[in-house]
Amino acid sequence: MNEFTYDNLLGLQWAKDVVAGKFVANKWVKLECQKYIDRVEKLQYEDDFDFYFNLKEAKIIYGLMHFINYATGFYANKPVINHLAGFQAMTIENVFCWSAKDNSNQKMIEEVYLEVGRKSAKSFISALIEILILLRAPKYSQHAIAGLTRDISGLIKKEMENIIKASPKIAKYFKITRERILCKLNEAYCKNLSGEANNINGLLLETYIVDEVANQETQEIIGALKLSQMSVQGSRLSIYISTAYDLEINAFRELCDYYKKVLDGIIEDNKTFGLLFELDEGDDYTDESVWIKASPLQMTM
Repeated sequence: MNEFTYDNLLGLQWAKDVVAGKFVANKWVKLECQKYIDRVEKLQYEDDFDFYFNLKEAKIIYGLMHFINYATGFYANKPVINHLAGFQAMTIENVFCWSAKDNSNQKMIEEVYLEVGRKSAKSFISALIEILILLRAPKYSQHAIAGLTRDISGLIKKEMENIIKASPKIAKYFKITRERILCKLNEAYCKNLSGEANNINGLLLETYIVDEVANQETQEIIGALKLSQMSVQGSRLSIYISTAYDLEINAFRELCDYYKKVLDGIIEDNKTFGLLFELDEGDDYTDESVWIKASPLQMTM
């Protein structure tokens, strides 16, 4: 891959297709896609916008995805870059490629909210992002996967292990143990945590992923994870991912309600990215034609 341009960005192209109506999407996904397009096309060139889209970083990330393989399924042992879904690419592009104009190595996106339906490869995209994070991480940095229980957080760690083992070109750069996954390039590591907030004390996390946030009634675990980032210098990243749950009050609903206000322009927040796949208000949940709004993989098949 020699010259890398905006035309190479699978996620940006997907965003344009969504806005153009080529895929059925809900209000919130359309707004996030339009925001991404606007940032790339004009906001990054305004003097008062502190970040730009880093095509050099995008080229590196895309290059790495040529060497990372699917571990299971129809595409097992094939490079993820060849079959990456549009929403997955858009998430990765926003997480890794918005860089500070002052060359401080600061990233723009600090929080990510992903609401996806079941059977939408939630664990896969989380594992892929975490592997990319480790490969691009500062030396000795700490990273984690959390959930209500260790079994929940262990699902993403296991997916990471499977992907690494299926990817011989990157596997040599990792050491997998029961407790953690270590990247030998920088001695950064990722571990999965049990759900109790007091088990997070003492960590200095640069990034973390919380899985199945909607099955947590409170933000106690999230609060403890945020505290673990307070003394970390440089970029911080928090990723919250979940399917919808029947709990009337849950931590993820609170996060999504906040971000909907951002997308509606009620709250200004340039540091958060979100793709909230759900039905629009007024949709008939028995109408199969609208189900793709909550199932992003169906939107990209």
